[in-house]
Amino acid sequence: MNPTIPFTAYKGTEPFIVPVGCHASEVTAAVPISRSGWAQEIVHDMTGMAFCFIPPGTFTMGSPKKEVGRSDDEVRHRVALTQGFYLGKYPVTQAQWARVMRKNPVLIDSWNDFEGLLENFKARERLPDKSEWEKVMRGNPSHFKGSDLPVESVSRDDCQGFLTKFGAGARLPTETEWEYACRAGTTTALNSGKELTSTLGWCPNLDEVAWYCQNSDDKTHPVGQKQPNAWGLYDMHGLVWEMCSDLYGDYPTGSVTDPQGAQQGWTEVYRGGAWINNAHYCRAALRTFACDSGNRVGFRVVLPTQVSSAPTGLPKIRNRRY
Repeated sequence: MNPTIPFTAYKGTEPFIVPVGCHASEVTAAVPISRSGWAQEIVHDMTGMAFCFIPPGTFTMGSPKKEVGRSDDEVRHRVALTQGFYLGKYPVTQAQWARVMRKNPVLIDSWNDFEGLLENFKARERLPDKSEWEKVMRGNPSHFKGSDLPVESVSRDDCQGFLTKFGAGARLPTETEWEYACRAGTTTALNSGKELTSTLGWCPNLDEVAWYCQNSDDKTHPVGQKQPNAWGLYDMHGLVWEMCSDLYGDYPTGSVTDPQGAQQGWTEVYRGGAWINNAHYCRAALRTFACDSGNRVGFRVVLPTQVSSAPTGLPKIRNRRY
């Protein structure tokens, strides 16, 4: 069976369409936006990862010239997306990374496991030594450790390895899909429908939806603690930069349909801003590159609703400049 072919599930007597390997969330309903029958929210059986349905539609990508903090590469253009898709409700967490990668069977994936480990060592009247600690944490690339923290410090190859093991047609979002999903019908700098009140200092509007340099205490935080957007997605602003499938390149100047973005280039493209950044980096339209795999880089997963025209592998970077 093709893993991207859906099947119909039931909650009581009400049918929902869900991808293979997933089940409808307890709080789901059939998507009313497109009347497609796809469940609004699904859960991946193996990892427990929640996904929200993103309906097809059109939007204006980029930012108006008057937007505070705007960059020159945010050229506005109309985009049509003809296929709905599922996008991770949160960035991938360290617990989910561990369940998929399974580099070590004793890798902790919950704080209960962590506390149990410490109790075990306390019973022996000592804390773990360095080699024992490394054995527990092996396979987790993150600088900040915690099962419900976003996985970070991941490279492009790391992401591809995760997606391959995840299966079910999983992939990174294109840059267009990311911004469309982030905006959820809004046209403002923030997906709450609000604008920035400051680009460098404290911004109360951003504080509602994001962890950034003014409120993060110089670290990541558990996913899902800020306000979601209208489509149920959390942490699209701030927390960690999110890697996209396409490479950094110039935007088209006219209208496009289902763009895949640059397939040749010298660097990845990242969206959303991170815990370490000022407010203007966290705008919905902001694009950046050359983040490499530092402790501010994570990612979010797309599950397609049908066999996708998007590349199954990530485009190769040529002549990397950093």
